[in-house]
Amino acid sequence: SSRKRGADVPAYAYMMFCETTRLSFSETAAAVARAEAFDTIFERIEQACAGTFEPRHQQTVINGDGRIRAYFNTNNQIMIEAGAVYSRAFRTISPVLLGTLDDLLRGESFQCPSPVIRRYLE
Repeated sequence: SSRKRGADVPAYAYMMFCETTRLSFSETAAAVARAEAFDTIFERIEQACAGTFEPRHQQTVINGDGRIRAYFNTNNQIMIEAGAVYSRAFRTISPVLLGTLDDLLRGESFQCPSPVIRRYLE
């Protein structure tokens, strides 16, 4: 339908609202620690693979038990999920395994992913 907002309908009439609750100090600290738990892994990969994951220091998104950083200048992602660390270029099917989370936390070496030359099938 092509309903138009009339003068009698307030501007916020089509917005949705939800109730929020302030977290305690300990809940806030725990949430921050959970969000930043693997930032050292992301930053290590960003530094080692300069130019592949740009701009650096993006916000880490928590998705269930996984963590994701998206790099819009280079169309890449780093994902930590199920004890493994992956790289994936946008619009590609398969992620590239960089290593296990435990290995990378111990400082083990890894190989930076090759740049994606072609993202589409012809």
